[in-house]
Amino acid sequence: MLLWDVATTHAIVAAGLGAGRVADERTDNPDIVVVATPPDVIPELVAEVLEKFPGAVITDVGSVKAPILRAISRLARNTAAT
Repeated sequence: MLLWDVATTHAIVAAGLGAGRVADERTDNPDIVVVATPPDVIPELVAEVLEKFPGAVITDVGSVKAPILRAISRLARNTAAT
């Protein structure tokens, strides 16, 4: 299992506990990414993950879906327009 987080610190701790290895976003190309973060930051993180790993299937463990999907759609449109 590949581990990644924005600051890398959590991934390093998890890897040290045997949960996998820290992902190298320059060379790793995951098939599936699971976003596990508070719901209010899921859209921004999903947009970032989509940019880093465009071929990956992305899912999240947030408890809400509709507001997250709307926010991701807005972010994707804004990114495509620039």
